[in-house]
Amino acid sequence: MRYLKGSIAISESLDLPLLLHVRNARYISFHQLRILMQYESTELARRRLAWRLDRLAHAEYIQTLEQRARGEKIYAIAHKGLSYLEMTGHSLLPLLSRK
Repeated sequence: MRYLKGSIAISESLDLPLLLHVRNARYISFHQLRILMQYESTELARRRLAWRLDRLAHAEYIQTLEQRARGEKIYAIAHKGLSYLEMTGHSLLPLLSRK
């Protein structure tokens, strides 16, 4: 099956947990994501995670921040990513403090 140019198919087993980790952390480094996603510390696993993050960033589900942590990219959830998570039932209810 071919996809339209610029479209993306989100994997529920790999992309969805990644989007949830990025959203819940507010901002997160590559190394932290590798640990949370339980990727091995091999070069192949690192490249696979980097490819997945670049793919989601290019499709504007996450954003790469200009700041770096120890030379690593920092990621944050983008509006499109939040919309996707809400559409799939992973929304957050705001907690308001009362005086």
